[in-house]
Amino acid sequence: MKEAELLVREMIEKIPILAWSCQPDGPADFLNQRWLDYTGLSTEAAVGWGWQAAIHSEDLGKLMDTWLRLLATGEPGEVEGRLRRFDGEYRWFLFRAVPIRDEEGRVVRWYGTNTDIEDRKWAETLLAGENRLLKMMAEDNSLSSILDKLCRVVEELSAGTLCSILFLDSDGHRLRHAAAPSLPASYTAAIDGSVIGPCVGSCGTAAYRREPVIVSDIITDPLWADYCDLASMHGLRACWSTPIFSSAGRVLGTFAIYSHEPCRPSPQQQTMIEQFSHLASIAIERAQAFDALRRSESYLAYAQRLSLTGSFCWRVSSGEITWSEETFRIYEYSPMVKPTMELARQRIHPEDLTLLQENMMGATQEGKDVDFEHRLMMPDGAVKYVKVVACAVRDKSGKVVEFVGAVMDVTAV
Repeated sequence: MKEAELLVREMIEKIPILAWSCQPDGPADFLNQRWLDYTGLSTEAAVGWGWQAAIHSEDLGKLMDTWLRLLATGEPGEVEGRLRRFDGEYRWFLFRAVPIRDEEGRVVRWYGTNTDIEDRKWAETLLAGENRLLKMMAEDNSLSSILDKLCRVVEELSAGTLCSILFLDSDGHRLRHAAAPSLPASYTAAIDGSVIGPCVGSCGTAAYRREPVIVSDIITDPLWADYCDLASMHGLRACWSTPIFSSAGRVLGTFAIYSHEPCRPSPQQQTMIEQFSHLASIAIERAQAFDALRRSESYLAYAQRLSLTGSFCWRVSSGEITWSEETFRIYEYSPMVKPTMELARQRIHPEDLTLLQENMMGATQEGKDVDFEHRLMMPDGAVKYVKVVACAVRDKSGKVVEFVGAVMDVTAV
């Protein structure tokens, strides 16, 4: 072996990185000790094409396609793939290869490195997952679908774990199933409705204490005394739970990660738990706010119908008009019809048109508030008496931009 090549190999052995060299047609002829120690493979097992045994099966095809392309073109290149560690865990690496040429330009050897990019890939996956969830919220997806997706993203980020989200019911005493796409249905059904307390597994205790509860071994932890058999029956050995808080500090539920093996969360997993429990909080609060708004709108519509009072908004510059359901009902128009000033005029009793015009002129030209009564002539000849009140809304310069008001059917008064 040439002295220069021996020197290169000696240098490769000493650099703090996984490195290797290959023959011009691709088979590996050298892998440094760091590479061998990391993968747990012997030199004999790894040289030639044996190194493929350490590549994740889902990534081997892409990696080989790239490698064969580089061999064919003689160009340097890189590709990402997962490399198996000696303990069986796969981590993401960046594979780089550079050709060495002789004086005539022919490739005589390839040198390459494997750089651990697991943290970068994890951060990219985390960010992509967060963006998917935020997009679902922006698109008004259902809360159940958002929380289900959140659990799946967490399980993707933390292989081998199972994610669960529970709601704390309105009385603040019981936890209800919200999402757990990978947990057995029989298990989620068994814990649904559990009363929170100082010794109620991980989730019930976390909600009660208002703090994270990390149980690394369910079988030996006293918090799981009443649920140990249930968990063991379903192969669950560890559970880390954290409360989900509202922006006001109220407990909304719990976010939990289960494992089939006794273990504690890594720093990465702790970061993930904090970030995704916060996302769950945003999703839950947003859904609750929408529900409250829908209830408020429903109550308002019901109150308007009971009092025979409709509401409206008239934007002066564009002439655009918005009516509530009760206003459509009073004027006896279909809610499918776009309300306009002309449409309203068609219902005004002929003898009251002048009164309407005077009030409209006072409103538009002088910005006066509106308060008057007039009659409506309905298509069947019936006459209604209505009272209209409206106030002007002005911009910062004092210009009237719209009128907001109400119309009340006072026929029976």
